[in-house]
Amino acid sequence: MELTTMQGAVKVKWYYIPVKQKRISTRCILTLTDGVTEQIGETLCSKKDNFCRETGRKISLARAVDNLDRDFRKEIWGAYFNRSKKTNG
Repeated sequence: MELTTMQGAVKVKWYYIPVKQKRISTRCILTLTDGVTEQIGETLCSKKDNFCRETGRKISLARAVDNLDRDFRKEIWGAYFNRSKKTNG
C-alpha cells in the first residue's frame, strides 16, 4: 500500500509469517520518503485467538509508527482508514 502524506510518499507492506503451534506473526514495514529509512512493527497472534488480518495490521502499524512525530502518525492513520479495502486488502 502506498500513502501520500505532506512529508512525501510512504510505502506500507505487511507480511504474515507462520510461527510454531499455529500462531501467525504480522510484520509491518514502512519505507519512508528517502527510500532507506524503514520503521518496523510486529505482533504475534495468541494461541487462544483466531487470526485476524485487520487486527494484526492495526497493531503492527501502531508499533511501526510509534516513534514518528504526532502529525505524521495522524496522516498515516488517516490514509490507512481511508484506503480502498478492495485493492489493498
